[in-house]
Amino acid sequence: MWAFGLLCVGLAGCAQESPPTMFGPRYGTVLFNDRSVMHQGGNLRLYQYAAGSQPRLVWPYMNVRDPTVLGDLIVFNGGESDERVWSYYPAFFGYSGTGKMVELSQPLARRIALHSSGATNYAFEVTASVNEVVNLRASQSPPIDRLRPITLTSVTTKEEILQIIAAAQTNGLAKEYEGISYLIAK
Repeated sequence: MWAFGLLCVGLAGCAQESPPTMFGPRYGTVLFNDRSVMHQGGNLRLYQYAAGSQPRLVWPYMNVRDPTVLGDLIVFNGGESDERVWSYYPAFFGYSGTGKMVELSQPLARRIALHSSGATNYAFEVTASVNEVVNLRASQSPPIDRLRPITLTSVTTKEEILQIIAAAQTNGLAKEYEGISYLIAK
């Protein structure tokens, strides 16, 4: 047994996972390759748990911020690749418990554009959720439009997020990251 441990220390390909940190009964995050001295983007993973079955990897790259769980719906920040930019300007994902993961930023950014002139790119983060209402912080991501506030607030509901996810299941742009198929909502 100790020989395996020495072999694993000598090889970069041996990865270990931490015990899960649960968010409600269905979802948990696991730090992948937790022997690393530094937390690096891409090593916090989201799993779905169901009684009597193995955990299922739902998304391979979450940011450190806590996800928000509303029943079967989970929303969180994460990356769409191993690039470091996702640490600073994370994508905003939603998963309804079935179907594919959906990146939600485009429809949420359009909602902001309806209330002001022009549109820009935004990175979203949940600041609070109460009674199925989700408060978001929308921060401009490059290119920055200096004529607009860098950070805005926005409010959405669980129902609106579920509608975006349902629409994306039929008309979203299909992508894949680390073997996980997902959709970008239009």
